[in-house]
Amino acid sequence: MSRSANCFGIDGCKAGWVSVYEPNPLKWEIEIFTTIEEFWNTHPNAEVVLIDIPIGLIDGGPSPRSADVAARKYLKGKHSSSIFPTPCRAALYKPTYQEANKINREKTGKGLSKQTWNIMGKIRELDILLQENKTSRNVFYEAGPELCFMTLADKSFNYYKKTEEGLKNRLNSIM
Repeated sequence: MSRSANCFGIDGCKAGWVSVYEPNPLKWEIEIFTTIEEFWNTHPNAEVVLIDIPIGLIDGGPSPRSADVAARKYLKGKHSSSIFPTPCRAALYKPTYQEANKINREKTGKGLSKQTWNIMGKIRELDILLQENKTSRNVFYEAGPELCFMTLADKSFNYYKKTEEGLKNRLNSIM
């Protein structure tokens, strides 16, 4: 894929969703969308969307997903905690943490973390888009930022992302 390909990075935020892309070399654009569907309708020609939300939810059976296990192994040590447990699909549609936690435990043998519960709305929103729109399935790819930064830098970082040195490490990997 060429550098000028129509590629986006997207993540959930308080306002909904934030996307970043490079329409021209060295010119970055940041956009905020209320819903993932609004993003998709605004950028129907997107070729690649890297999103920091789980894709490919399990319906039941052993947890965690093989993708989560591989990501944690690649990140090693202290950064592996950036990959947190993914809920089963049935838990997405429960209205309370207690109900979602219960069904997730029944289906996978594992409960839900509060961190996972706090982004359940985003996971559900993306899951609905991917279930209802076949084209989007070939465009959206799950991509954890720590995995991306580590791959771009071709090394592991010694500093957490919220430290000044950690921020420098990550910015240098994309410049």
